[in-house]
Amino acid sequence: MAKLGQASTLDNGIHIWAGAARDLFVGNSAGLLKFRAELREGKYDEATFDNAVDLFQGFNSSVIVVEVPNSMLPSTIQVFATSAMPLSGKWIQVNRLANPLLTHLFLMGDENTSLEHVAHRPNEDNRRLLWVASTIARTVTLAESKKHPFAYADSMAARLLPDMIQYEVGSKAHYGVDKFNGRPTTDDAMDTALSICAGKSVTDNANTFDRHPKGFPYVVPISTKK
Repeated sequence: MAKLGQASTLDNGIHIWAGAARDLFVGNSAGLLKFRAELREGKYDEATFDNAVDLFQGFNSSVIVVEVPNSMLPSTIQVFATSAMPLSGKWIQVNRLANPLLTHLFLMGDENTSLEHVAHRPNEDNRRLLWVASTIARTVTLAESKKHPFAYADSMAARLLPDMIQYEVGSKAHYGVDKFNGRPTTDDAMDTALSICAGKSVTDNANTFDRHPKGFPYVVPISTKK
């Protein structure tokens, strides 16, 4: 049996690692909150990201890494994650994640809509297509980045929902404005989300990719010993 912080390989070739590690996400949270507030007021201002602070740079996380051989997978997979907690004797789904910033940016952080989104499964995501498209249309209109903002917004909303990440097994993973095909940890997901929403290239200036090793387990472990 594998121990925390130690990699192990099963007989079928699956590699497993679990333990504490530096958080992999990279993002300017303070800048996003200001950017979103400006959008609500009818303003578009990329200067909200000038502080260039990566909220996650100093964070640590509990991480489980599972590496599965391509031969054990179908040609295409679609992935999303959920978390649940016990309530009155039942496990209740309280969060869901696939495309980064779906709730924080494209749903504008609206509490009721975000709670509805994370409590359901992708088969009900069409309920939020108009909301996501409206956010994108508002942003590209204010940014004056697209000649046909509503057509662009509809096409991007259709890419983001259902909220799953698709991957063609065996191909090079890429999470960018041009296409989604898996999501490598070294692709700047927040910049991608901002650029899709704005219809132009945008960076949050939080580009601290110093904790993303290329080899298994693809994280920077931290010691929990005292």
